[in-house]
Amino acid sequence: MFDGTLITVGGEEIPKEYINYNSYEATPNQRQDVNSQRDLNQDLHRNVSAHYKSVVKFSTRPLLEYQLRDLMDNYINPAYTNERERKLDVTFYDPETGDYFDGEYYLVQPKFTIRCIEDRGGELTIKYDSVDFEFIQY
Repeated sequence: MFDGTLITVGGEEIPKEYINYNSYEATPNQRQDVNSQRDLNQDLHRNVSAHYKSVVKFSTRPLLEYQLRDLMDNYINPAYTNERERKLDVTFYDPETGDYFDGEYYLVQPKFTIRCIEDRGGELTIKYDSVDFEFIQY
C-alpha cells in the first residue's frame, strides 16, 4: 500500500520536491526471454527466465546548482554499494501491485544540461534542465 514514498536509494527517500511526478515510470517484473524461438509453423516457444527485471525512472524538475549538489551528494553518490558499476539498492512504489519492490540496481549515467547561468543578487549559479535518472535491476 502506498505510504507516500515513491523511491528510496540506499535507504534514503529521494525528496519529492526534486521529482517531476508525471515523469515517474515503473516497469516492474519484466519477463526476459532466453533462447525463445519460433518453430517451422511460426509458433512461438518461449523460455522465460525465472528472474524478472524491473526498471524505475524519473526526471527532476529544473534544478539550481545547490539543489543538484544536494541530490547527488546526499542521496545518489553515498548510496553506491559499488561505485564503479553504479550499483545501489533501490526501493520503489510499484503501481502494478500497489506495493513496494526492492533490489539491486545500476544507475544509467545521467546527463546534465545547463539551461542558463543566473545572477542571484550578485552570485552566479547554474540552472539545469531536468535530469533523467534510470535504475535498471541486476
